[in-house]
Amino acid sequence: MFLNYSNFNVSISSSRNVNSIAADVDDIIKAVREGREEELTASIEIWAKKELNEIDISFIDDREELESYIFNVTDFMQKLEEVGIDLSEYPELRDYQNDFIDNNSN
Repeated sequence: MFLNYSNFNVSISSSRNVNSIAADVDDIIKAVREGREEELTASIEIWAKKELNEIDISFIDDREELESYIFNVTDFMQKLEEVGIDLSEYPELRDYQNDFIDNNSN
């Protein structure tokens, strides 16, 4: 899935906008906040995996605690809502977090 930014509009699509500059999700979030007129596209999968790999979970003992931590304390997906993406319309975005939890549960 790709986050696309064009003419001050943010959208999610299964493909990248062909004429857009490759960026990362944080670049698009920054462009939206600053109101920059740009054509950008970014892989949500690459961003999600990077965000998840940066989370320290060494102190977490069980799955329930891990789920709470990933979905509440460190929920980086909220950044998408801040720029107008309704996460409830894209439940598959949570799959990255669910897979991370599955792969890191005791």
